[in-house]
Amino acid sequence: KALVKICNVIATLGISEVEFSGWLQRECELEKVRIDKNALSLFYKASNGDMERCKNEIDKVINFVGKDGLITESIAKELISKNSLTDIYSLTNAIFECNKSKAYSIYKDLTCYEKDVSILINLITKSMKDSLLVKIMVDGGKEQNEVATFMSVSTNRAYYMMKNVKSISLNTIKLYINRLATLDYKIKTGQVDKAIAFEEFLLNL
Repeated sequence: KALVKICNVIATLGISEVEFSGWLQRECELEKVRIDKNALSLFYKASNGDMERCKNEIDKVINFVGKDGLITESIAKELISKNSLTDIYSLTNAIFECNKSKAYSIYKDLTCYEKDVSILINLITKSMKDSLLVKIMVDGGKEQNEVATFMSVSTNRAYYMMKNVKSISLNTIKLYINRLATLDYKIKTGQVDKAIAFEEFLLNL
């Protein structure tokens, strides 16, 4: 309110899907790559109209299909879904940290391209179970290479998994796994709406 008194306020509209699609097509044409209409729409929804975020994603897909390649909806969805795993790990950590604003923000980004909340809950639960195993190994004095071998991940990924669980107690990890299991049961038995229930779970961290 104080700023409004001394500043000029200019309202701007977000980029439309038509404008976004035109920009994205030009980006592909510059790299001699074609992209179909369904893929264009998917990128718009996945990035929520954020051109900078989309530029990072489209560059990866362009490299994947190569010169004179065609970006289809299935190719775009597959690569975007793979990249979403990083967001799953980030969301899991935000839940452990009880950072509800960060957790909710990541969740909304994820729902741009994965509409089924039950799938997200399953992915988060799997991530937490992985954290539980790593925590047990860390507390048991296991080395990074041993964790990497047991979890079937790279040593670099093992390093970050071990780093993420060092400040979290075993009981905290178990608590959230149990809470998600209860939530999943209520969803599957029709007791709650899955989207609303999961949002309440995040907002009550």
